[in-house]
Order: sequence, then C-alpha cells, then structure tokens
Amino acid sequence: MKKLIWMTFVLLISLNVLAQKYELNYRGTFSSSIINGYVGDAAFWNDTCYFISGDGSRLFTTTLDGSLVGNYFSGKTFNTASQLYVNQDYVIVLEQGKIVFYTKQGQFVRQISVPNTRYHYFWIKNNQEIMLVAGKQIIVYNYLSGSILSQKKIANAYWGHHFLTDGKKMYVPDGKISYEYKNGLILQEDLTTLYDNSQSYYYLSCLTTNEAFWFEYLERDKLYITDRAFTHVTGTFPLLPASQKPTQDELYIESGNPILKIISAQDQIYVINTPLNQIEFYKITKN
Repeated sequence: MKKLIWMTFVLLISLNVLAQKYELNYRGTFSSSIINGYVGDAAFWNDTCYFISGDGSRLFTTTLDGSLVGNYFSGKTFNTASQLYVNQDYVIVLEQGKIVFYTKQGQFVRQISVPNTRYHYFWIKNNQEIMLVAGKQIIVYNYLSGSILSQKKIANAYWGHHFLTDGKKMYVPDGKISYEYKNGLILQEDLTTLYDNSQSYYYLSCLTTNEAFWFEYLERDKLYITDRAFTHVTGTFPLLPASQKPTQDELYIESGNPILKIISAQDQIYVINTPLNQIEFYKITKN
C-alpha cells in the first residue's frame, strides 16, 4: 500500500472532545456502468457534481440525489483526464499534455500546454494562477495567459502521495510539506506539527480555512475535526456504518487513495463514497 498519512490522536485521550458541531446527511446515489470502474476525480459547484470516469475518457454531471444533469459532455472524449476544477465560469480539466477550459455547457474555451509527463496534482488560486505538480517539478502558470510564472525542481516525484489545498497553499501531508507561490517564487514550508507515531492510520481528507477533516483509513466509521495547526481535536461524529468498512481487497485496489473523499466547495462540505461504478453523496452540515 502506498504511504498514507499517519496522525497521532493522543489528544482524544488527554482532552475532552467538544460537542459535535456537524452532522452527516445522505443525499442520494448514482449507480451506472458508464462510470467505467472507480471515479477518477470529482468536483462540485452549486450542489452539482462533476466527475471523471474510471478510464479518464468521459466527464459526467449529476445532482446530489444521483440524477444525471444535462449531458453536455456526453459526446466528448478526453485524453486521459485525471483531475477537475470547477469555478463560476468554467469546468477545467487536467488532461494528458494540457489543461483545458470548458464552459459548463461543454464548449471548448482555451487550453494551456503542460509537460507530457506524469501529473500528480493541480489547483487554481483566486483565478489568477495554476500550480501543477508534474514529475519532479512544480510549475506555476498564469491563469489567463498560460505563461509560466515560476518553476521549482523537487528531489523526488510525488508518486504515491496525495495533495490538498485550503485555497491559499498546496499541502503534501504525507510529505509534511506545503507550497505557496508568493512574490514570484514557489516557497516551501515544513509541516512540523504532522507526525507519525500512532498505531492507527488517520487520513487527512479535507482542509478549510479554519479546520481539518480526518478519518481513520482502515475503519472510516468516524470523522475527526482538528484545528488548522493539527494540535486540537475540536469534534467527532459518525461517518460510514461499520458494514462499509473496506475489505483487504478494496484496500489493495485503493493503494492509498481512498474511495471515500471529503470535498470543500463554496463553503459547503461534501462527502462521496465511490465503490465500483457508484457514487454515494453526502453533505456535512452544522447542527
């Protein structure tokens, strides 16, 4: 199994956990062979889910109750699409060799050529810059022109790692590193508060401005919320039932990239569980 994110929850024992602030609400399920395996990536805008098929060739949209929306992208075939970003104007797709902008009606707008290598992550900050992790380098592009603003070589390609953003920085939690483009430079910062001396495997799944959302990788029956310094557990609440605990075969297929994902978009927190040819939709709401 690829390296996971380990976190110690000693504070669960030493501190009294605050009363629950959130609750998990099931919204619906989409099941279809058109997913073609396991969902490649998913993004949300106005309670609409955009997701990439398992083979990276198709893009679909659904409502949270699991109903297909439109079919604007149904006639398009993508070149090994691996990641999505959706904002108020565009659906932006990371494909092999390019980042492509489409309208929400599926019309091509423009594209940015990127190195034809293995991609690990991309994200867009304030509709001004695009940060791409490609092979052994990080590249920042101008959002509008596609010109390169900065590049940074890294010692090793981030194979097997996962990435998160809080809208300000890009985090590589299992590498204990964050990156930020600032004043023309890509700055690197060590995350000294993340450490790995626990007997349990806690996975950092989502970051917001003030909070971090974790679940125990092997169980997935409870969600933990910590502050952004990762030092205080501020709440816990039930996640998936014990009957949905992943099997050893499922863990092998995931290889460190869990099919359970927590996604922050437009001040909303979405949870999706994506077993074979299926997406289960949930929202986390304040109680």
